[in-house]
Amino acid sequence: MNFNLAKIGMVLMAVLSTAKVMAVGPLVIQVPAVTEQRYDWNSVRPGGEEHPTFLGRGCRGEWVPVSFVALTPGGLHNLMVKVNLPGFETDVKWVKWTWVSGQYSQDNRHPAWCPLWLVHDFDLVQVDRDTPGPVKHRPLVDDSPTLKPMNLPAEYLGYNQQVWLDVHVLPTTPVGEHLGTVTITSDETPPVVVPLKFYVWPFELVKPRIEYAVCYRATIQIAEPDATCSDVLKTLSQAKADFKDMVRHGCTNAVSYEPCGKGMALAFGARRAAGMSNERYITCGGYQGMGPYKEYDAQWGVKENYVYGPNENSKDADWAALTAPWRESQKQGAKVWGWINSVGWLDRVGASVDMAVTNWPPSVDVAAVVKAAHKRGILMYAYGQPQTGGLHPVDYRRNDGVRLWAFGFDGVIPYAYQHTFPDGGDAWDDFAVTTQVPRDIYRSHNFTYPALHGPVATLSWEGYAAATVDTRYLTTLEQYASHPQVAAFLAQCKAEADTIDLDAMRQRAAQLIVECEG
Repeated sequence: MNFNLAKIGMVLMAVLSTAKVMAVGPLVIQVPAVTEQRYDWNSVRPGGEEHPTFLGRGCRGEWVPVSFVALTPGGLHNLMVKVNLPGFETDVKWVKWTWVSGQYSQDNRHPAWCPLWLVHDFDLVQVDRDTPGPVKHRPLVDDSPTLKPMNLPAEYLGYNQQVWLDVHVLPTTPVGEHLGTVTITSDETPPVVVPLKFYVWPFELVKPRIEYAVCYRATIQIAEPDATCSDVLKTLSQAKADFKDMVRHGCTNAVSYEPCGKGMALAFGARRAAGMSNERYITCGGYQGMGPYKEYDAQWGVKENYVYGPNENSKDADWAALTAPWRESQKQGAKVWGWINSVGWLDRVGASVDMAVTNWPPSVDVAAVVKAAHKRGILMYAYGQPQTGGLHPVDYRRNDGVRLWAFGFDGVIPYAYQHTFPDGGDAWDDFAVTTQVPRDIYRSHNFTYPALHGPVATLSWEGYAAATVDTRYLTTLEQYASHPQVAAFLAQCKAEADTIDLDAMRQRAAQLIVECEG
């Protein structure tokens, strides 16, 4: 069926929708999960087979996204998706569109209609699709823990709805092919049952060579907690939900803004409970000497304390004055990290920094700087690739994945998991601005949005998660770099990091691992 016939069919179904039950259900087409393609309610029919067998592949322990678009006549009530895939954990969400004030983190002056959130409750926030502006929501935003049915408005040419399905391959899931079903129902249509075929690879992924972290600005309320949906003030249960979400998305460290004290102990416990490592503790919480930190090291498994050095963006900085407190911290047993961006910084800092977190200018030979820093024993982390709040998931997948791997980076720390602009404002109001220059052009820097019982994910956060998995496949494959085919493929990935097809790259890496493990 071509696009015109499909749309004509939807119009006819809409005209005949006075009948209680329509003759056919939605047309269903699988689409790439992390993609720049956008599937709006009225967008052109995506390419692909109608009612296909949905396909997924992954390793034990991996979360694998599978996405599809349901093309409907509109006017449907209680649209629902149910998954049956024994031996796996699954989580279904709706892709929710909204108006944003700009498509990048430093652009709040060019409103755009974009897909942004992954939600269980489609009515979590109310959006006027005809008028740019902030969403309407309850004082405390609270998503459902599981998928809720949604209603689709009647539209002359039908209504498309993208669905996001996360498949978790359990540690006990057998290797090989598994068969299941995805069923789409509504009050007005008969069920549409789509086969789901999932293949579990016969190997285990190793940890990525890159450490994936994120700036986590929140502190835990110590007094009797108030109900809140804040980016900077969390209840203990909210912090636990945030850390669990980070680990699920491949993020195994979080830069802490928690000051020394009871809140730090609660945060350490929440991190450990979520499966996050405490071995490399990176803090922005205000350094007060190593004493308070050492108190927690043995209890919570901290091996390295990285304290924050002054922010540095200028080639004209007084480097002697700038690095003096860094060196003093090192004498007390701490390691020092900082945002260091100016060209030529490596010759200026000497041994006074142990980790440089950098957003390099286009003119810099990044691989050469990373190599030179490594010779001096400095860890190289990236940030701003781009800042969070951008609306292009593939940018995060490529830049924080294969590109950083190709350059030889040790880690990446995007800013931030959640940062509302203006400070203290409504994280869900994308049109609120501050008068403080240069922040007057900033959109909120959010990979996720704060809600009462846990974060609400964005498509860009899923792009970052895909980067962590890509790097795990590449790191696993590097174990077999002595094989000529593997060496050639790894060299190709490095040379073509800016352009290589990322899904095809991961598939080829998996095939080579299987061949090498025999």
